[in-house]
Amino acid sequence: MKRSAAVLLLILIWAVEGRCQSLRKPHGFLRKVAASGTSTAKMNVNRISMDLDNVGGLSGDEPLSTWDGWNQVVWYAYSEDMVYDHTLWIVGKRGSAIGALASSWYSPYSPGPVIGGLPALKVRPQDAERYRVYTVTRGDSTGTNPDYAQWPADLGAPSTPSGAPRISGDQMAWMVYNGDDTTAFPSWFHLRLPQRTQLPVEIRETVFEHFGEPTDTSIWANCLFFEWAVYNKGPDPIDSMFLSIWTDIDFIDDFRTFPAVDTLAQAGYCWYGTDSSAGCTSYILLDGPCVPSPGDTATYFGKPRPGWRNLPLTSFWGVADDSYPDSSTLGPPYSDGTAWNVVRGLTQRGLPIIDSTTHQPTKFPWSGDPITHTGSLWPLTWTGGGGGFIMTTGCFTLAPGDSQWVMAAIVPTAQSNGIDAINRMRMDSRYLRSLPYDSLVSHKARRSIAVKPLPEFAVPTSFVLHQNYPNPFNNGTIISFDLPDPSMVTVEIFDILGRSVASLAEQEFEQGTQSVSWYTMSCSGTYLIRVKATSLASGKSWSGVRKALVLK
Repeated sequence: MKRSAAVLLLILIWAVEGRCQSLRKPHGFLRKVAASGTSTAKMNVNRISMDLDNVGGLSGDEPLSTWDGWNQVVWYAYSEDMVYDHTLWIVGKRGSAIGALASSWYSPYSPGPVIGGLPALKVRPQDAERYRVYTVTRGDSTGTNPDYAQWPADLGAPSTPSGAPRISGDQMAWMVYNGDDTTAFPSWFHLRLPQRTQLPVEIRETVFEHFGEPTDTSIWANCLFFEWAVYNKGPDPIDSMFLSIWTDIDFIDDFRTFPAVDTLAQAGYCWYGTDSSAGCTSYILLDGPCVPSPGDTATYFGKPRPGWRNLPLTSFWGVADDSYPDSSTLGPPYSDGTAWNVVRGLTQRGLPIIDSTTHQPTKFPWSGDPITHTGSLWPLTWTGGGGGFIMTTGCFTLAPGDSQWVMAAIVPTAQSNGIDAINRMRMDSRYLRSLPYDSLVSHKARRSIAVKPLPEFAVPTSFVLHQNYPNPFNNGTIISFDLPDPSMVTVEIFDILGRSVASLAEQEFEQGTQSVSWYTMSCSGTYLIRVKATSLASGKSWSGVRKALVLK
């Protein structure tokens, strides 16, 4: 009888949890009770407002808007919710045991650093208030902001030689938390988590944004930057380590935010599109973790690191909703084993993911082009309230006392159609990823860069076919072209002998800088890209040809 009651309780909790998410239950409450000492803080100096908590996620004390009230990131430029929650996932091995700090809608972390091999709240619970989120804005002083006056330089917060905050952007939040506290999980969630192996890591997170007026449409006023520094505070190396960003995105329509990945843009995103409105919210990987690579130079904690390279995205997993059970094909993983499989680019059951168009194994499902409706696209016409994705980079070994550092940006776009929204995301990614670290964090550099409109956003006055980027390339490249008028455009690929290889587009495009992606399994060699355009207004025609080099 007791066993039957326990099974009934398990089924009831699972059903209620999935239903609550679909009804937009404020999971921020669950995150707050996940660990003692949890605090929150707000960032809001540009067109994006965000509530952060000190255990690696998003959680607000009060509604951020009148149109929803439960999302923790709101884009006021379009009066739209953006992100419901996110968390940095850390998955690796300690010896033969898999450890996964990989949880959705609640935190696997505990506030504070690792002290003497133990979580801070176990060693110094009296310092719980010190382990809060610290937020400083340019122009603050010890007399105007307690966080400025009590800046925790001794905990590793970015500081000047005098111990004052070293502010990135115009407003910055900083926090430290750890993955070494087994009490950080809500007790009732153990029913969904059959095994947990803690990882003795300390995470120092920096979030910053730049000032932006309500009418500022520049990318600087419409994005957020994140830096995560991960330290191994244990006595043993952590092998085969992966870092992932899990996110639940709600943008324009909570139930039709389709997950997708663009490996050229190094972006995971959720997109929505109709004839009257379209948009996407993307997480762009700016700098991945470092691995040795003679002859290369990586960016590490914002500085050049010769002899190393930054890892790119290495896998992607789309999430339809949290109501799916563990080991499903469209839900998030709920155990160490299934998380380990997902970050390695496999199904939750550990099988290869088969691309729906090439029928070949892939680590990037849903990497097709929603603009041209080519490649592998989200297979459903809906997502639940828990729709989102897991984007991963790795793997590497983290030795005792060693650290890794990653940087990413959240960028929303909204346009009158899906083509413009996704194209804008791709151009934003290319622009941000082209800038050095100092330009991303400096408010002075930001303003000097923003004085002149970016060429790719200017209204073109003539037809131009740009060189594809990247070139040479392996399996994917972006083909961009300028249209002085709305036009009917065809984009075709030919081999060096003039034989047709692919037809990428035959459709109408709006005036402006447009692009299509070419994902190919073709052999190494030189190919010709031909773009023809006919103005819908004047009937005037243009054409252009570029050479592209495929290297396999």
